[in-house]
Amino acid sequence: MKKKNPIGWFEIYVSNFEKSKKFFHDIFGWEYRLLKNFRMEYWTIWTGEGTVGGGFMKKSEEFKGGQSVVLYIEVDSIDETLAEIEKAGGKIVTPKTLINESSGYFGMFNDLDGNLLGLWMKH
Repeated sequence: MKKKNPIGWFEIYVSNFEKSKKFFHDIFGWEYRLLKNFRMEYWTIWTGEGTVGGGFMKKSEEFKGGQSVVLYIEVDSIDETLAEIEKAGGKIVTPKTLINESSGYFGMFNDLDGNLLGLWMKH
């Protein structure tokens, strides 16, 4: 059996760093740091101790590819989180939905830039 490899990083392409940082901080408590001495403006994302980190990339004209990966963010309440997302300008794509009795629930949303992201909640 192959060893399991955890997700190591994620990037979210955004059109406005400040609006996106506020959106994700207000809902999930994420924190950011501007990466110094990098070839472009790049904000690292810290999601919590012992968790996967990521970064915000600026959307550009060259970015024409479709989204091919969906990140699922673990939350305590999908209903409450989706309500916060909608209030902050995001769009609910899939309301709280049972995966199965042992896996819990999921929901999906679009952020301010139309990126599709998921939520996951244990029972």
